[in-house]
Amino acid sequence: MDFEKLILENIDNPTELERLFRQDPDQFKICFDKVFSANPESIILQVWNERLHFAPFEKKDFKKRNELRDIFLVILLSLLAGTVAKLPGFFGTIQEDFFYPRNIAFTFLPMISFYFIIKNKVSKKIILSVVTLFLISLIYINILPDLKSSDTLILSCLHLPFFLWTLVGISFTGDDFRDSSEWMEYLKYNGELLIYIAILLVTGLILTGLTIALFSVIKIDIKNFYLNWIAIYGLAASPIVATYLTRVRSQIARNLAPSIAKIFSPLVLITLIIYLLTIIILRKSPFADRDFLFIFNVMLISVLAIVIFTIAERKAINSKTLSDYMNFLLVLLALIIDLVALSAILFRLTSYGMTPNRIAVLGINILIFINLAGVIINYIRFFKKKSTITSIEMWITKYLPVYSIWVAFVAFGFPFIFSFK
Repeated sequence: MDFEKLILENIDNPTELERLFRQDPDQFKICFDKVFSANPESIILQVWNERLHFAPFEKKDFKKRNELRDIFLVILLSLLAGTVAKLPGFFGTIQEDFFYPRNIAFTFLPMISFYFIIKNKVSKKIILSVVTLFLISLIYINILPDLKSSDTLILSCLHLPFFLWTLVGISFTGDDFRDSSEWMEYLKYNGELLIYIAILLVTGLILTGLTIALFSVIKIDIKNFYLNWIAIYGLAASPIVATYLTRVRSQIARNLAPSIAKIFSPLVLITLIIYLLTIIILRKSPFADRDFLFIFNVMLISVLAIVIFTIAERKAINSKTLSDYMNFLLVLLALIIDLVALSAILFRLTSYGMTPNRIAVLGINILIFINLAGVIINYIRFFKKKSTITSIEMWITKYLPVYSIWVAFVAFGFPFIFSFK
C-alpha cells in the first residue's frame, strides 16, 4: 500500500487520514513527513504534524515503557500457560488422559483473552461476562462423568474450544463487539496467529534438536527433561508469543495471511476441480466412508478461511477483480462439495440410525452450507453492482455467532440430551 500517495490524495480529508493512521501508525508517520515537507501550507497537515511530533522524547520513553510492560506481560502469561499445561506433572492425582482432552484449550485461550483485555482496556461488564463464561466452561467440562466410550463427551471436548475462541474474540473486539469490521480484524488476527505459531514451532524444533545434540556431545542426556519441561512450556507459550508478534507486526507481516490466502486460492480451486472429477471418474462414494466426510469438512473449512483472508486483503473498491471471480468459483465448488457431504450424512442417518456424532456433523454442514450460500448471493449482488464488497465481509462476520451458538449447544447440551452416550 502506497501510504504517501494515499495521504497526498486525502490531504483535505481528516476522516480518511485518521483511518490511515490507525491502520499503520509507524508507516503513516514515515510517509506523512515526506508529504508535509512538500505541503507545509496545509492547515490539516500542520495539525497532524503537531500531533505526531509533540514532545517526542516523552513519547519515546513512554513507548519504551509500554514495550517493556508488554514483554513482561507476555512472559508472565507464557509461564502461567506452561504451568497449567504441566499440572498433571505437578500433581500425581491428576490423570493425563482425563486432564488434556478436557483442558487443553484452557492452557492458552484464557491467557490470550486476558492479554487482549489488558491491551484493549475492555469495560468491566465485558470482563465480568468473559471471566464468568470461562469459569463456567472450566467447571462444566471437568465435572462431566469420566466415560471412556461416551461420544457426547468427546463432542463436548471438541466443540468447547470453539466456544472459548468466541470469548477470546469478545476480548479482542472489546466494547466494539457489535462492529463487524472488528470481527473481520479478529479473523485476520487468527490467520496471522497460525502463521507465527508455525514459525515459532519450526524454530523451536530446530532449537530443541540442536540443544539435545550439543549436550549429547558432552555425554549429558537432557532429552527427557527438555521434552517434558522446556518443550511443554514452549508449546503452551507459542500462541501467546505469536499473539504479541501480531500486535507489533510490520506492514508486510500484517498482510501475510491474506497474501498467502490469495496465492493459494487458485491452487485450491484447481485441487477441488481435480478432486471432484476424480470422484466422478473413479466412482468413489462418500456415502459409506466416513473418512470422506471428515476430509470434505476439512476442505470446506479451508475454503472458508481462504475466502475470508482473500476478502480481508482486498481494498474496499467496487470494481471487480480476478480474485473476486476466483473466490466465487471456489465458494461455488465448496457449495457442491457440501451438498455431497449433506446427502452422505443424511444417507448414513437413514441407513445406520441417529447418533450424536452424525447429528453434530449434520448441524455443522448445514451451517456451512448456509454460510457459503450467503457468500454466493452477496457475490452475485456485488457482480450486478447492487451491493459493495463490504456486504460480503458483513455477511461473514455477522454469521460467526451462529457457529458459536451451535458449538455451545453441542458442548453443553449434547451430553444431557443423549444421556452421556
